[in-house]
Amino acid sequence: MKGRPVPVITWDQAINWSGVKNMHENEIIDWLPPNINNGENVYALIVNGLSMSPKFESGDYIYVDPDIQDIELKTGDLVVVNLEENND
Repeated sequence: MKGRPVPVITWDQAINWSGVKNMHENEIIDWLPPNINNGENVYALIVNGLSMSPKFESGDYIYVDPDIQDIELKTGDLVVVNLEENND
């Protein structure tokens, strides 16, 4: 499969995401296979809790592409949102 492996990072790391190139190997939890639609800065997160159910369950992996612009989003797209007031 083409593309680079995708790093799995923590939710705390995602809040301060500065790109794959700025990550140290020891900061990465795991690696997932590349996805054909991966952007340059795609990373993966592990779902915690049931807030994303029934689409995603606790323990599932999700790919996140921080390079997608809001104007590219369309109805039905899934997004990850950071609530700054409580870092959720």
